[in-house]
Amino acid sequence: MLTYLVYKFTEFIVIVLTYPLAYALAVSTARLWYAAGSNVGIIKKNISRALNLDIRDPEVHRIAVKVFTNWGKNIIDFLRHRIISRETLKSRVSLEGVEYLDEALKSINSDYEAKRYMNMTINMPRVHKAEKGLFYKWLKTKNKLGGQHKVPRLSNQRVYLEELMVMYQS
Repeated sequence: MLTYLVYKFTEFIVIVLTYPLAYALAVSTARLWYAAGSNVGIIKKNISRALNLDIRDPEVHRIAVKVFTNWGKNIIDFLRHRIISRETLKSRVSLEGVEYLDEALKSINSDYEAKRYMNMTINMPRVHKAEKGLFYKWLKTKNKLGGQHKVPRLSNQRVYLEELMVMYQS
């Protein structure tokens, strides 16, 4: 019962506050939570593994703080808008850290790394957020559902990308 009352009180405060004040409250609370050490070790461990960095690296600390502050903002958004329209969601979501994706792809695919060398063959990746099931739909158009069908991890042509982009935009 106490948890429910705290939840409802927090929800009321968040709804009454303006967005800047609610976000400021969220960031402050998240930083306090981070300083208290709750789940910090797990977050840092996951970040260091994902980015192949030492857990004591300052970059791991910086990203962990950002994870906590973004988490706080997500809580605010959840409490204010339990159901968000697709348009509102698109206007609020941004993707950061594509350079980390690029580095991760280089580390697991030597062919990609060679083609990315000094942007000679392939430029820095651009990420498009696709709707759920787009890849499944694309496989269906190719009659490649079920069983084992190979999809190239890397292609010198843009055929696959262009087909997916046409489906993405329609």
